[in-house]
Amino acid sequence: MLDNWCQERRKAIWVSKSAALIEDARRDWCALGGDVKDIIDLGNIKLGDPIPFTQGILFCTYSTLRSHHNGKSRLKQIVEWAGKDFEGAISLMMSATRWGTQWLKRANWAWLQHPSKALLG
Repeated sequence: MLDNWCQERRKAIWVSKSAALIEDARRDWCALGGDVKDIIDLGNIKLGDPIPFTQGILFCTYSTLRSHHNGKSRLKQIVEWAGKDFEGAISLMMSATRWGTQWLKRANWAWLQHPSKALLG
């Protein structure tokens, strides 16, 4: 994630088991020299609303990621924010093998054919 950030790829996605772990994410990111404002809590953005940041590390939980209502979904919201040319890092923390693989398949980004380019886990 830091390597991507330093290469001007300023969008990343951090999926974690618990919302409480956002504080750990902020601590760890700041320990690497990042700014606490770089971590965006998806839970604070209304489902279906555009994510109003042009860069940052989007933090969400697996349960938030699964949420959907009236044809709106968090996954769609994230994919729209990331954009079709997304080249950032995706960090799937805990339970990544089971849930993360399903999520990535549903995202349907072209680079999924070459997961070694983008995944870190």
